[in-house]
Amino acid sequence: MMSLCVNLLEEFIALSDGMIVLASWNYFSRLWCVYEWVCGLLIHSAMEIEILADPFIRDSTVDTYLFCIRNFSVAKCYCNNENDQQTLIDKVHSYYKSVSDFERFFQFSVIVCFTRCLVKRRTGKSGTLKPWIELAAACGFKDLALELRQLGKSVARFQEEAAQETTGGSTLELQVAFSSRVDDWFRQNIAPLLIIEQRKATNHLGIRYIRTLCSLAEEIKQSKEKLKDWCETSHDHSELTRSHRRVLYSASFLPESTELDDLGQSVALKRPTVKPQGPAKLTKPQLHLSSGSRDSVQLDVSPLSTFMRSAALGVSSQDLQ
Repeated sequence: MMSLCVNLLEEFIALSDGMIVLASWNYFSRLWCVYEWVCGLLIHSAMEIEILADPFIRDSTVDTYLFCIRNFSVAKCYCNNENDQQTLIDKVHSYYKSVSDFERFFQFSVIVCFTRCLVKRRTGKSGTLKPWIELAAACGFKDLALELRQLGKSVARFQEEAAQETTGGSTLELQVAFSSRVDDWFRQNIAPLLIIEQRKATNHLGIRYIRTLCSLAEEIKQSKEKLKDWCETSHDHSELTRSHRRVLYSASFLPESTELDDLGQSVALKRPTVKPQGPAKLTKPQLHLSSGSRDSVQLDVSPLSTFMRSAALGVSSQDLQ
């Protein structure tokens, strides 16, 4: 049952409406927390991630946070259950091009989410953004550092506009009006950068699989039937899970299509051929990326292919091998 639930983490997050993160500085050394964070940002927008770090972030602890983020690596993370370590690392390889790409995207997204929440909650403190701008630059995120500097210059204007907009002058009204402006600025200026980083880091077949999962989850959430009723349509929940995974797996290999992402790239997927030697004997799908040229790039997606095939068929990766 534990193994089943661990492998349904993506489904669980897709069926949620967002994430609330209680983030102390040791959050960044726990592999479960780290993977849930990044998985959440594959499925939800950064605007649906709320950081609750106010009880922990003080002038005396900011350097601890910055150190942990700057020096983050999967190799330094731990799990209370050692058996989970390899499971999560396998998931990283399934959805990301490499561990280093996963680490880079994690660092970028942490800086984005923390700065957004800190600016919204600490509007009166000068210098709130400075150490985070320096961290972004140190990690190689020059465009993000430039945008955050611009945000620092805009905070005073946001405060003035919020004060002019509110009639009652209550603290709550001012905070709501100010937060709205900060969120609008992040959507316009930071969200596109986050999408670019996501596309750089993720395995393209993996991101397509996640999008298919999100579409199915949205259909479930919008259905008139309650999720509980949907789950109870089968007494054998393990069989239900396998059926669910088969649907997602099949949908991940749609006919060739030019529809894709916000960056204007197109992904063409060739439907894999199925050999008659048994249910697990699928040929490795070939992924071709195009960006307006005739050249195509062929990616090795065997880790993801193995992961998805084993999940769809309800068997372990070792059994497939």
